[in-house]
Amino acid sequence: MFDVFCFPVITAVVEESEKSYQAALDVAKEKMQRTHPIRLGLALNYSVFFYEIQNAPDRACQLAKEVMIAMCLYVKADVCFDF
Repeated sequence: MFDVFCFPVITAVVEESEKSYQAALDVAKEKMQRTHPIRLGLALNYSVFFYEIQNAPDRACQLAKEVMIAMCLYVKADVCFDF
């Protein structure tokens, strides 16, 4: 019975969380360097959100890979592209 009443609330919280993560990532991309620790931490947390909360490991890995590639291009590290 608990699940029946709480499911809409949980769904709304997850949707709002994703919107907030995306908005924060957009601001971070606009205002921070690719290697800024807060930007990297935000991307890591967002990918964990995809993996653990939304059960979307493909999206989690895609986000992490995009961040890694962007960072490697920024620092021009050829060794980064071995993954």
